[in-house]
Amino acid sequence: MRSSHKILSAIGVLAAPLAFSLLPVVVPQVAVVLAVILASGFFGVFAAPLLLIAVLAVAAAAGLIGGGTSFATTLF
Repeated sequence: MRSSHKILSAIGVLAAPLAFSLLPVVVPQVAVVLAVILASGFFGVFAAPLLLIAVLAVAAAAGLIGGGTSFATTLF
C-alpha cells in the first residue's frame, strides 16, 4: 500500500467519529445513496474508510443506531 493511501485511510478513520456525530442530521436517503455509490467502487481507494462511514450512516438512518429515524417514518 502506498503511503498516500495509508494517509487517506487514516484520515477516513479519524473522520468517522465526526461523521457519526453528524448522523442525526443526515437525511436517510442521502446516506443510502452514498452507501450505494461507495459500494460500487466509484471512489476506489477512498472506498474503505468512507464505506465505514456510509455503513454507520445507513444503520443510523434505519434506526439501528440511536439518533436515527426509521425508513418507514421517512418514506411515508
